[in-house]
Amino acid sequence: MTTESNDISRKLNLEMKLIRGGEVEHTETIRTESPQQVLRSVDGIADMARRQYPPANQCIYCGETTGLSKEHIVPYGLNGTSTIQKASCSDCAAVTGDFERRVLRGPMRSVRLLHGFQSRRKHEGASRTQMIEIEKDGKMSAIEVPIDEMPILLFFPEFTPPWCLTGKTGKGIDMTGVAVVHFGPSPEEFAKSIGADSVRSESPPMEPAAFARLIAKIGYAHAFAEGALDQLEVSNAVVPAILGQEGIGQWVGTLGGPYPKYPGVLHRVALRVHKEAHLFMAEVQLFASSAAPAYGVVLGMLKTAT
Repeated sequence: MTTESNDISRKLNLEMKLIRGGEVEHTETIRTESPQQVLRSVDGIADMARRQYPPANQCIYCGETTGLSKEHIVPYGLNGTSTIQKASCSDCAAVTGDFERRVLRGPMRSVRLLHGFQSRRKHEGASRTQMIEIEKDGKMSAIEVPIDEMPILLFFPEFTPPWCLTGKTGKGIDMTGVAVVHFGPSPEEFAKSIGADSVRSESPPMEPAAFARLIAKIGYAHAFAEGALDQLEVSNAVVPAILGQEGIGQWVGTLGGPYPKYPGVLHRVALRVHKEAHLFMAEVQLFASSAAPAYGVVLGMLKTAT
């Protein structure tokens, strides 16, 4: 994915490439801009960093009771510190760890480096500079820039509503667009500082389904830790999608904008009741202080009152 910006409204040309088997199958250029934001109060927002939970004594995904390790609700690599002890077996940890790594070492890696997020491997092999193409007087050239001096654009996939609300079935998940959140100087500020007319940079490949599975895992693990799944007819309905056994689009979708901004809150997870559909949901927002998109995770149907 490449980005180009040269006007003050921070509208961006995004060149999206569909790659399969190492080959570019389709290329499309779209015009987008930073999402609309609304400032929200942080009153009543739980501090995820301060929450620790007792042992589950079973894998929260498959029910296995041996060889258990702790489960981070928000991934460790996103500075997640809230954990459930004895909550993930080795097989399920391998599955969740795989899609987490694909997201965290992909588009989010530069932001993690910029903010000094924790890493078990101390960000081994990660470059702290990036090549950026600049255009000046009609000529293109490339320069190497430290990540703490450059604009970092983090792209969040925007999804359709969860399919269980619309009746659709299938594999994967449907994207409707891309929301752009920027860290560091804006592309315009950076271009001006180096006397360039425009700047271009390339982002690592986005994996929408892996990202959606990570969002679902956060919502489900949080609900399990809070003891909230007992109110569902089927407590683990979303688990097969988290483990890649069915389409994650059945359970995950983007909540409508404008996107909320919670100053000082790194990540936000909240549990909600969808009264009209009689469903229980988790709301997950990574980088909540930067007004990133919020996602809804349908956890299951509420039990019928007797």
